[in-house]
Amino acid sequence: MAIELAVNYKEVTLKLDKNDSLILLTDGIIEQMNSNTKNDYGDERLYRLLANHIDKTPAEIIEILKSDFNDFKGETELQDDITKLIIKRLK
Repeated sequence: MAIELAVNYKEVTLKLDKNDSLILLTDGIIEQMNSNTKNDYGDERLYRLLANHIDKTPAEIIEILKSDFNDFKGETELQDDITKLIIKRLK
């Protein structure tokens, strides 16, 4: 594992209104391959899943994503780390 310390990050400020969500995911999700179809999970599948379930709680969305991801991956070995963080403004 390598840590690169000389990286320039841009600071941004986001304003979340009531019921807005901030969803942070690592690329291990979209780049995961399915050995049967030779396709990756991909952006489109992820966007569609999130759009269809954005009204749910963060915990529910993570469980739905985990289930869909595992169904897609099947018996294929996990190819990268996977991190999911969902923040939702309630008030």
